[in-house]
Amino acid sequence: DSPFETQRIVYTMGLNSVLATPILVNGKKFVGCIIICMEKEDAFREVDRILINDIAAMLGANIYCKRMRQSSDRSNKVAREMLHSMIPAKVIEKIECFWDVKSEEYWRRRSSVGSTTSQTYFES
Repeated sequence: DSPFETQRIVYTMGLNSVLATPILVNGKKFVGCIIICMEKEDAFREVDRILINDIAAMLGANIYCKRMRQSSDRSNKVAREMLHSMIPAKVIEKIECFWDVKSEEYWRRRSSVGSTTSQTYFES
């Protein structure tokens, strides 16, 4: 008896309750939806709605973080390509340890920076 075709289709499938929550990236951009259907009428309580909203918010935040990480990786790749095109290879070999996470020098320098930073906080 519904004027909405989708609602009639869902009803013919034997589903009487549908809970749909949008997944938003950065609280604004729609990227998907969580849809849960039940045969029982009025199957969802307020706590169910809150839980699904929270899950959708966490998914949206996770998608946002992944997109930011991908963007950062692309930017780093472009920056490296530009660096390699403008600076001689011998110079790059000497300074590469500052960003090459596979090198021992990178981790040695990183751990020494972290220990000096924590010492500075405690000395103040």
